[in-house]
Amino acid sequence: MAQKKKIKSKKKKQDKKEQQTFARFLMKWFLVAGIWGGIILFMILAWYGKDLGRIAKAVDSDKQRIVRIYAADGETELAAYGHLRGPNVRIEDLPEHIPNAFIAIEDRRFYSHFGIDLIGLARAMVTNVRAGGIVQGGSTITQQLAKNLFFNPERTLKRKIQEAMLSLWIEYKYSKEEILSAYLNHVYFGSGAYGLDSATRIYFGKAPENIGIKEAALLAGLMQAPSRLSPSHNPQGAINRMKIVLNAMVEENYASQAMIDDARNIVITDGKVQGMEFADRNKQSHYFTDWIHRQVNIFASDVEGDLKVVTTLSNNLQKTVAKITKEELDRAYPEDGDKKRPEAAAVILNENGAIRAMVGGYDYNQSQFNRATDGVRQAGSSFKPFVYLAAIEQGWRPDDMISNERITSGRYRPSNYDGFYSEKATLREALLNSYNVASVNLIKETGVKHVVDIADRVGIDAEVREELSTALGTVDVSLIDLVGGYATIGQKGRLVTPYGINKIETKEGELLYQYKHTPSQKVISTNHTDAVTSMMQDVVEFGTGKRAKTGFPVAGKTGTTQDYRDALFVGFSSTYTMGVWMGHDDNSPMGRGAYGGTVPASIFKRSMQTAHQGVPARSITNYDPETSKEFKSIIDGIFSGQRSRFWGGGSSDNKREEEDRPENRDHGAYDFN
Repeated sequence: MAQKKKIKSKKKKQDKKEQQTFARFLMKWFLVAGIWGGIILFMILAWYGKDLGRIAKAVDSDKQRIVRIYAADGETELAAYGHLRGPNVRIEDLPEHIPNAFIAIEDRRFYSHFGIDLIGLARAMVTNVRAGGIVQGGSTITQQLAKNLFFNPERTLKRKIQEAMLSLWIEYKYSKEEILSAYLNHVYFGSGAYGLDSATRIYFGKAPENIGIKEAALLAGLMQAPSRLSPSHNPQGAINRMKIVLNAMVEENYASQAMIDDARNIVITDGKVQGMEFADRNKQSHYFTDWIHRQVNIFASDVEGDLKVVTTLSNNLQKTVAKITKEELDRAYPEDGDKKRPEAAAVILNENGAIRAMVGGYDYNQSQFNRATDGVRQAGSSFKPFVYLAAIEQGWRPDDMISNERITSGRYRPSNYDGFYSEKATLREALLNSYNVASVNLIKETGVKHVVDIADRVGIDAEVREELSTALGTVDVSLIDLVGGYATIGQKGRLVTPYGINKIETKEGELLYQYKHTPSQKVISTNHTDAVTSMMQDVVEFGTGKRAKTGFPVAGKTGTTQDYRDALFVGFSSTYTMGVWMGHDDNSPMGRGAYGGTVPASIFKRSMQTAHQGVPARSITNYDPETSKEFKSIIDGIFSGQRSRFWGGGSSDNKREEEDRPENRDHGAYDFN
């Protein structure tokens, strides 16, 4: 028995010795691994951290150029583009409810963590696993600040490590108050606003220290998705998120229930917030300013620093035209469940081509697509004046006859929309009643090439195909180009090119660009434009455009495309030219009755009457039928009725006058009714 005990004791000692040896072995290699791991970690941190000094300095250097766009008066700011930053704010100067709102919803342990919230990360991981996706983040305010200091939002392992390192460095370098101040001064709030000062002024028209608890909660709520939740275009989303923030403030004892009870009364009615005041921001001019901003980025692409752009827009007229457009659409197409309301666009030019008003759609908040400049749709019958102008250039007169009989042979057989046909119709009658058959017969006589040339001369930047259907406006064209073409007719054949920028200058006042008005090229004879204008004036007085009557001389033409997909009215007075388009973005039919002579003509009438308040309305044509007969007989005598070898039909001297004849100018004023 004693021998057995000795053997067991010896075995235990041997096992213990082996265990100690193994433990020393593990400790040795743990130490070696720890040393190498530390070296590798140090190298990784050193490599990833080499840019931290430069990144930290980005707080003051990461500033994007600001472009401020003004109305024609040079004082009314229409919009600003870029990183709009106001003066930096300090937490010490703000009411407590402002920083508390951000802490309650973004980082509840802000004052207790060291830049990275391990508890918050763990909670977020559990929540995301249960939800089966990422529904909650664990970033602290310090980490979000670190993220904002980078020049671009990369999502890589390197960037995550750098953000964590920078967060720790920020926490070591600055106090909590300084960190929170920096965060509020650099975070994005949507609608182009960077920093608290910019956001409070854009959304509420107030300085930061003057906003209340609900306003602070709304701004804090934007951090989740500033672009998507911006109250400028998603008031319902912003209000819903604001209420979540307010409840979080109550949970953290930053607010009492009584302080937020009235938030329940904040509702959205007809797209407007009731129970909470927002700054009045009329964004209907933003269709125009977006278009201008694109041009500025081309004109001044190599210029650094902030810019001031003075445009041609009349702020008062712009507001009125946008209001009229909405009212007329609402009247004709009241909101009715699934029934879609058409979109609309409008452009008004003065006699030199300066854009005084531009509407790009029904509501900028719903859609930023500019249908006045970027929408390309068929012109329909609003293209017909160019066909008739081609005929006039070839010696036809408004009272000459053209066949209006039903076409029963050939591959192309258009019909008149009202079902009326006649053996003959004068050009004036054909345009006045928008007879399709007569227009097609006329383009056969004049030759399509001449119409293509006319469109090019008047500045229409579109593909005008050499097809008979061109007579009916199967031409895809932007509204602004079409209006420019009409303006050229209205200004006696002088080329009118639409423009929207008067000048561009730096913040310091250095002039970079100045629009200079020079005499326009004469592209159409005054005699010819007078003849066509007299016909277009009858369209308004007696024809399809009667709803566009303004009480002073105007000429114009309606346009309606196949299946009522587009409806247009374009016309001019002696001073202004205006075009109105209506249709669905998906090119679906609007339904029977959506003619150019309905809503578009009504918008034209009311808008032009507003534009002419205080502006004398002069005669728009000096066409004299008797003089025209004499001129026609001379032309017929010269060419003996032969068709022009240039255009493949008709006779014409096609002479372009260089100056208006004094006897053709009429300065008589008409009373505005």
